[in-house]
Amino acid sequence: MTWNLVTFAYGGKLYNIYQDYISRLVTTHGLNSFKYSVEDIQNTEVYKQNPDYFVEDNKYGWCAWKPLLLLETMKKLDDGDKIVLCDTEDVLHPQLFSYVDGVMGDDPCLLVMGDPNPQRKTVKRDCFVYMDCDEEAYWDSPQLEAGITFWRVCDEAKAILEEYLKWCLDERVNGEDSNFSGKGNFSEFGGYSAKDQAILTNLALRDGLSVDSGAIRNYVECNADYWYQRNQQSGYTLHRPVDEYMVSIEDGCPYANNNSIKHSLILTVHNKEWLIDRVVKGICNNTVGDYELIFVFDGCSDNSQEVALKALKKGVDHKVLTAPDVFETKANNIGLREATGDLAIIIQDDMVIGEKGWNRRMQKPFLKFDDVFAVTARTAHNYVFNPNSQHVNMEEDLDTGWCDILRSCDEADKSNTPRDTFAIRSTVNRGPLMIDLADLKKLNYLDEEYSPQDMDDHDLMYRAWKELKKVCGCYWIDMRSDTEWGGTRAASGGTEPAPWLYKTQHKNSKIFYKRNGDILNDRKIVVNRKVS
Repeated sequence: MTWNLVTFAYGGKLYNIYQDYISRLVTTHGLNSFKYSVEDIQNTEVYKQNPDYFVEDNKYGWCAWKPLLLLETMKKLDDGDKIVLCDTEDVLHPQLFSYVDGVMGDDPCLLVMGDPNPQRKTVKRDCFVYMDCDEEAYWDSPQLEAGITFWRVCDEAKAILEEYLKWCLDERVNGEDSNFSGKGNFSEFGGYSAKDQAILTNLALRDGLSVDSGAIRNYVECNADYWYQRNQQSGYTLHRPVDEYMVSIEDGCPYANNNSIKHSLILTVHNKEWLIDRVVKGICNNTVGDYELIFVFDGCSDNSQEVALKALKKGVDHKVLTAPDVFETKANNIGLREATGDLAIIIQDDMVIGEKGWNRRMQKPFLKFDDVFAVTARTAHNYVFNPNSQHVNMEEDLDTGWCDILRSCDEADKSNTPRDTFAIRSTVNRGPLMIDLADLKKLNYLDEEYSPQDMDDHDLMYRAWKELKKVCGCYWIDMRSDTEWGGTRAASGGTEPAPWLYKTQHKNSKIFYKRNGDILNDRKIVVNRKVS
């Protein structure tokens, strides 16, 4: 008898990294590993008969890949062999398999408890109706976990999986939250149909399939990257054997860190001696992994440089650059051109970072999705044309107020975006702003036609879409940047923006609109992707 791991990676290079890691890890404990890709799915007869159903947007058949790949794997194994199917973000303690052997015995499978809420809250009514399970026992049952399951190769297991796959391929049962039966959903239904989990739960209830008592969670950690993120921030809580195991594998573990990615932090400073100590300490105390800190002291006439370097933690790789008061756009470019990392992060001198591992969090959308150009920790939004604009045809650049050609809408930030969501919009606001440095070089950095500042970051996001078909969005972190700390040069002796800032904002709004006015409506996007 052998133990065998089945995993499927799709959706971004990070999942391939995770899949490779968990495969290497379990083979050291005597398991065989079956690593599947999208291409493997596409080579199956089931896919060839349902090509439009197996797409990334619906997680490849609303997770029909799970029973499909289990059946494909059983073709390669002998009767009595055992399989664990799990997500690539799971960690399995070495003692898990002896535990499952003892509990599972000769049963065809062992399933795991999941959501404790009654299914009526998460499952559409059609799932019960067409599976002939439209009864209270099924409605009120807690739900099983489908992300990790255990199987013994035998005819009975194959029959269960064949039926599991049949219902997964039935759009009435496993598709969108539509209604084919005419029976309405329950009043408690939350608008999300827990699809493949519901199918597995209904089969288990009907056929009396074996379900673990809950002790199995001592040997399994799902969503390992979140486990490390949580524990690295708050201190380790080690109650289970798998917790101790997670600590033992932390060094070099991609869930905990990814040391192959270097971050270049660009901190531009102008006369912030009263705040820069907190800014630098926030960076040094909370940035993790391989990084360099590039200071650009831009026209500082106070002690900002002395205070900043005094606050710098010993051993931090850093560079010190100066500029003759060139302002934001050119100062950012000075630092970006000196960057040697994979991802650059623009930080402004009025931002105090308060989250341990903030930079590693911000890189997650880059690793999980292949089309990301930039991630802001602050705000993402769309631009639309203001049909009542008084300035759109005005040649003069006013210095008495803001330009009204563009309006911001669909803002996504910490106040309205779940922490596990990457909120994609047409553009993002600077700071902290993480950018793919290789892509930035292709675009030749920020366009200095927007000097001294304003709208250059938005122009960059639109160019990234036009030329590279790359997106940007918000994936926020815990930080503080009070309005009164703002780095924009105010009028002498006051708090209002200087007249030149109004004037340059008019100039730059007109440049931006001339370049992008024809695609503003097409680029008005609201896409929210779940990251973890």
